[in-house]
Amino acid sequence: MDVYFSHSYRDVEINQYFFSQLSDQGFQLFADQKSPIWCVAKLERYIHNLSAFLSIVPRRSSDDPSAITYSPYIGYELKLARRSGLPRLIFVDDELLTRYGDQFPDDVVPFVRMAPDADRFQHVEAIRRFKKVLGDKGPVPKRHYRHRAVTIVAQQRPDFDAAADQIAEILRSKAYLPKKIDARQVTAALDDVELLEAIRTSEFCVFLLSPEMNDAYIALAVAHAYCVPSIRLQHDPAVLDAEATVAGRIRWATNEHLLSAFESQLGNYRIGFVQAVDTRSVRRISVTQRTPRAEQLWSIGDAAGLIKHLYPSDPHVHEIVNHVRGLKDGNLVNANDMEVCELLYRTTRSHYFSYEHEPPTLVKGKQAIRTPAEIWNDNAATCLDLACLFASLLKCAGRVPIILIFGVGSSLHSLVGFKRASGAQWRSAPSLGAVRAALNLDEIVLFEATGAVVFDGTVAAETLDERRAGNRSLEFTVARRVAERLVRSADVSLKTAIVG
Repeated sequence: MDVYFSHSYRDVEINQYFFSQLSDQGFQLFADQKSPIWCVAKLERYIHNLSAFLSIVPRRSSDDPSAITYSPYIGYELKLARRSGLPRLIFVDDELLTRYGDQFPDDVVPFVRMAPDADRFQHVEAIRRFKKVLGDKGPVPKRHYRHRAVTIVAQQRPDFDAAADQIAEILRSKAYLPKKIDARQVTAALDDVELLEAIRTSEFCVFLLSPEMNDAYIALAVAHAYCVPSIRLQHDPAVLDAEATVAGRIRWATNEHLLSAFESQLGNYRIGFVQAVDTRSVRRISVTQRTPRAEQLWSIGDAAGLIKHLYPSDPHVHEIVNHVRGLKDGNLVNANDMEVCELLYRTTRSHYFSYEHEPPTLVKGKQAIRTPAEIWNDNAATCLDLACLFASLLKCAGRVPIILIFGVGSSLHSLVGFKRASGAQWRSAPSLGAVRAALNLDEIVLFEATGAVVFDGTVAAETLDERRAGNRSLEFTVARRVAERLVRSADVSLKTAIVG
């Protein structure tokens, strides 16, 4: 029984609970590897080639308890499954059902976010019924199509015709067999049997659309009706860069935007495989799959090189600092250092980024570090990503940032903080003893940067209870206490330090 598994990457603990209930029932779960590219055509491809759909829908955290919501991406996967008519089993946070019950089908099964096993018997029974339904139904008929056949449908416009030719060339370079539909055929979409058959038997389709409804949208409706994976490229002269919506529509303004966005979509469709998963691989698929650029790589131990990964002028950094400045009557110059640091931390924490383990870079001794823009795009960060982000924020706010990288057993971990104006004047990289002494004298302030992001488990020196008390993150005072606990522990060594 091959089942598509729709879930929140950040809610590892919830996912593992349901895995434990599914493990003895013979299900083969397939999930999408987390990626910075949202490719709806790939999801359509896999959902329609599997036998059933399983979804776990947890709430999204918010400072305002009345504003809880859920991932729009999970919501769209659920819409795809409902459109396909696949057998489904959907577990939904009970508070979401209270607030958004009309957005879910009637057959969902509730769970309690903080104690899912409170309804374990109900969940086990739902899984057993789901298994029986699949067994009684038998194999789901698969969509038959011509392998590597692609139909390109473009609205009747000269610039679209040239763009369709370029898209066809890209497809041919990847060994696809594109067929460009003549614009005159599109005007009679519902009566043109050749067009209907081309769409129905394609592996996937590409649509070039204008914002206004036209005949090309009729062809798109046909593709939807037959559950044909589709890449939708909608012209919008107002966008500054190619933007993909949750529903998969990609808005573009220039030819450069169009081709770049299409190549990204095609690349993810071709190699961003949906993978079989089990309890051990939940964390692996939750790490964003990306190919780092050369300038993102940092050689472990290169203190001078680490400074290049601070971005105090980044727009995202400025946005947070300006928000904090507004809270301090527009002036950070005379503000208390600790208060500024805590406000930067709390503002960053309010974004509810998720924690990710460091992905492999395929380059020995190097680690990839995200820019602030990539943290916002991925909605996730590693401990070093966060250390560099907070150092950038502190520097932008006129403080002297510190990043310390420690050896903890066989792994590395980063802490961040700031040096007080009257603090230690280190003329060279400090020793671990010097760092501990400066902490004792309150000359430096350190905190656990990963405390500002959401994670189900523990990252470094914090306890699981401390994470749970902060709704899977840490209050600033706790993040400070955790950092000091790590620095003073017996089994750490200081590997790299930068100040300023």
